[in-house]
Amino acid sequence: MIAQGGDGLSQSDLNAGVLAGKNMLEFLPLHQGVLERSPALENWVRTWSGSEVIALLPEDWFIRGHDIIGFERDAENLFDIPIIKAGTFVWSPPPWAALPCLEELRKARIKRHKSLHIVLIPKLATPLWQKMLYKLSDVVLDLPAPLPFWSENMYEHLLIGLLFPYVRCDPWCL
Repeated sequence: MIAQGGDGLSQSDLNAGVLAGKNMLEFLPLHQGVLERSPALENWVRTWSGSEVIALLPEDWFIRGHDIIGFERDAENLFDIPIIKAGTFVWSPPPWAALPCLEELRKARIKRHKSLHIVLIPKLATPLWQKMLYKLSDVVLDLPAPLPFWSENMYEHLLIGLLFPYVRCDPWCL
């Protein structure tokens, strides 16, 4: 609020943020995912999750996010059979697309049990998607700015959801 200029309005400070002529979208980046806003974040995730992390783009949510790396034809040449390969996936949707992303992740996790999924979302527009993130994730981390990979001018917290692979015995997940 301070950088955006809303606090200054009540104190007659008309030279801060939007009141000084800055674009409001600079303070509400609803169209950008966290990896677009902070490229250092992907390197930080790779340090603790392994080097074979696959950062998914929105067009990858429906195929690669479901562990599918390609298709092959069956013996009669009638059907496409998916080729499955588990992995570690980073889902980093923009806040406006977080709900459809999490719905797709929920489907992917039900279908394929061997992958580790990491969800990175800035804490913007949370009434739309935060409940689903907490239901879906095994662990949710709420990291405040500033951090070495999440600067102070991000203005909001970073939510990290971890979805571990299912285990082979009861209780099936952590």
